[in-house]
Amino acid sequence: MRLLEYFFGPEKVQDPPELTLGRYTDFFKSKTQMKRWEQAVHSYEKGEFWTAFRALLQYLADERQPSCVTWEEVNGMLRFQIRQGSQRISGFMTPEQVRAESRLAQAEVLSVGFMRRLMEYNYDLKFCHFALSPDNALTLCFETTASDASPLKMVKALRELALWADKHDDLLLDEFSVLTPAETLCMETPTTEKEAKYTFICHQIRAAFDLMDKNVPKIEQHPGTYAYLLLAVMYRIDYLTRPEGFVMDALERASRMYFLQQEQSIHQKVVALRRELQKILDRPREQVLAEFYRTESAFGAVIPLSFERLKELIESERPSMEWPLEQGYEVLAMAVPQYIVAHILFQYVPPKPVYELLRLFMRVTETDFFQAMRLQTFVNKDGQLNKRLVLAAIRDIVERNRAEFPNFKPQTQLLDFSSMPRFGKTFLEMLCRLDLTERQR
Repeated sequence: MRLLEYFFGPEKVQDPPELTLGRYTDFFKSKTQMKRWEQAVHSYEKGEFWTAFRALLQYLADERQPSCVTWEEVNGMLRFQIRQGSQRISGFMTPEQVRAESRLAQAEVLSVGFMRRLMEYNYDLKFCHFALSPDNALTLCFETTASDASPLKMVKALRELALWADKHDDLLLDEFSVLTPAETLCMETPTTEKEAKYTFICHQIRAAFDLMDKNVPKIEQHPGTYAYLLLAVMYRIDYLTRPEGFVMDALERASRMYFLQQEQSIHQKVVALRRELQKILDRPREQVLAEFYRTESAFGAVIPLSFERLKELIESERPSMEWPLEQGYEVLAMAVPQYIVAHILFQYVPPKPVYELLRLFMRVTETDFFQAMRLQTFVNKDGQLNKRLVLAAIRDIVERNRAEFPNFKPQTQLLDFSSMPRFGKTFLEMLCRLDLTERQR
């Protein structure tokens, strides 16, 4: 044990490798993967479709998840499998054709209800379609000729197939009792982890409701303050617990409702958000626990976000914490940076250094969750932030990104460690002052 650790404790806070936080992103490709992409495009343009598709699979394969994308050549056919959450995409390529499919559920009897639902889904799909297999399995399919299977088209089609299959299998099974699982690739989550996540979700929602019920400040006069509170709860639950099925859909539905229902007032939206979160509390405990499982994915659902756009998002929302902070409503003030960071991680993937800083923010500020998971936190025994640990973590991020972003030097002197809200406020200010100029190639 080093002398520093003996007197002051460990210098770093590490997440255990089996704990996965946030939504998977496939945005950060390695240099090897990018070379495979260039090879796929070049081979396709030369009419070497087989070589192009094999290079495309190599491009999709993530070195961190070696079993997620696999393939083999059998009797003049290239067979492949892609794992996406709880679903398996199986397919093949011949010199004439490419086909991929995923079996979502097995139908014991044919029901007008789910068959109509599949027809409705087909109108929303661009590359794929739902169909029934000969043994009555609900199957999402894609097929095209080899000559029309350009790398760009294949990535878009396989992404659509994978994301739709992974999301809708649980929803269809939950809605239609005549359906049973066709296959599951879920890895079991320890019971203690499930229980901790369920308890965290219920506590966060109820704590927000209790604060609303106190009505100080009044919701009618400050509805936007409570909107930040509930949105922050939603996005933090999604990031920290990674629920599937009903809970994930409820969070996504609530998010869409809040931002798309332009005709509603903020107060009406707050009421609607509370109603959606109440549905999660009302769901039977065992059904929520069943939605916590571990998976691997080849495709991410979040979309890229430029640094300039990220700064605009932060600057437009950050002033909203000034009033509750001045009035001493620290929980409501802290909800603003919690919302900003968790919402970005819910919806987008910014440049890698910023992405890592946002994840660090969640690791530092969500003490309750990590204590519930029995993991080390960034606070001292007296509840105050451990400045040394935070700064050490930021230095690690700088070192990992120095080669590509030589000017990435966070102004950590801006950080205020006196309270969580003030840390959140100054952390966002530090983000907006970053220089992400990339090294010239």
